[in-house]
Amino acid sequence: MEQLTLGILMSSNDSANLESRVLASSVIQNLIQNKDYSYVMGASGNGIMRMAQELFAENNINPEIVGLANSADLEKSISIYKVEVESVFERTKRIYEDSDALLFLSGGIGTFSELYAMLDANMEMPSSKPIFIYNADHSYDYFLADFNQKIKSGFADEDTLVNCYIANSEEELLTQLTQYEKTEESKVVR
Repeated sequence: MEQLTLGILMSSNDSANLESRVLASSVIQNLIQNKDYSYVMGASGNGIMRMAQELFAENNINPEIVGLANSADLEKSISIYKVEVESVFERTKRIYEDSDALLFLSGGIGTFSELYAMLDANMEMPSSKPIFIYNADHSYDYFLADFNQKIKSGFADEDTLVNCYIANSEEELLTQLTQYEKTEESKVVR
């Protein structure tokens, strides 16, 4: 299998709580040490997103950074692979298109907006991308409860989450990613 490109979406807010930052840092360090992935993510000089860029830089990994044209965040990005887009919607679309799989770490309104957009994109595409949601800090509990309510009310279909994996621990997340890799390797025609 070719190298997997993992889109990572996360908070760019400096006020993210310490638990969320520590959990996200641990996951990213574990991915760097144990997975031979390439990465794509948004540009931000703040929050968990900035911490992720710093961890990648410390390990000589250059993720593709997608940011708004003429933004200070894109200018300050550590990676040499920078992609300019005109809007947040374009950034979300580009991260989706350039990724084989998507990982959602803790985030706020922007991250949730990206999650809904990518779930919607999966419904429109003939072959959906796996979405991994890291929920160790319970930041996605509201989303899960809300989505279950939408299903009960008839505003969403259970199939929307068919390619969505919820991990409540780092170990569970890494196991899910490994299982996905094995599934993809078995699809390769030899």
